[in-house]
Amino acid sequence: MKLLDRAAELIASVNYSVTLRWVFYGLWQEGWFSDKKPTARASAKRRAYEDFTSLASRLRHSGEDFNSRWAFELADDRRDPIVRTTYFRNTAEWLAAAIEQLSCNIDKMTSQNNYVVVAFEAEAMQSQFKYYTESYGVSLWPFSGAASIPYKKRLAREIDYLNERFGLPVIILYFGDYDPKGLEIPETAFRHVRKWCNCEFEAYRAGLNIDQIDKYNIIDDPEKPGRYQWEAIGDRAAKEIITGALEKILCHETILKTERDEEAMTLKAREALGALR
Repeated sequence: MKLLDRAAELIASVNYSVTLRWVFYGLWQEGWFSDKKPTARASAKRRAYEDFTSLASRLRHSGEDFNSRWAFELADDRRDPIVRTTYFRNTAEWLAAAIEQLSCNIDKMTSQNNYVVVAFEAEAMQSQFKYYTESYGVSLWPFSGAASIPYKKRLAREIDYLNERFGLPVIILYFGDYDPKGLEIPETAFRHVRKWCNCEFEAYRAGLNIDQIDKYNIIDDPEKPGRYQWEAIGDRAAKEIITGALEKILCHETILKTERDEEAMTLKAREALGALR
């Protein structure tokens, strides 16, 4: 019960959805599984991870009364229902909602020296990247492991379009696991993207890197010792890595000016649309 209480506190401590693996890493670093011992079949960390996932599964399949104390939700960014209605009962409701939802949206990269895009390996951490990049206005491209050929071709077309539309050099900041596969994924992906792209672009691995592993004392994968996953990074470290990489390239002050222009235009547009009532 104390373990689950602490898990709920970790989940509540951040403003985005997290995965079960992310919660485990936080608990492991705090020493919650120090009683686990290695066996011939598995390391202590893997035994702890298997026990914790089993416990979490039983919890989420349990009755509502048992769940009320730990009513936390975990990220699942890969399953979305397809809904084909907006639920408005009449035109008046639609207009009221349209006025409320209307918001001017100007591309924040137009005021920059480069057009910056963020790509990342761990699709399950999409909520984290959405949260910490929101104020910068950058587009996100989750790879979900090794990206498919259609996805890479789509990214190539996007880069061509951005370069032509805005006349800016395109820079992609990549964030992924630090293990053989995690290092191979961006190298292969961007090599393929360059084949299908008609313009030059730059791609940098902004994390996870060996110096960040040492700096933030990140622990290795419980199932694969010596390999490091993005989900093992604590919230503070993840924020510093993501925003630090963006701050090196983007001017935040010009982004704020664009946002002020957006707010002024949004107000004018809402007033004009309100005259249709």
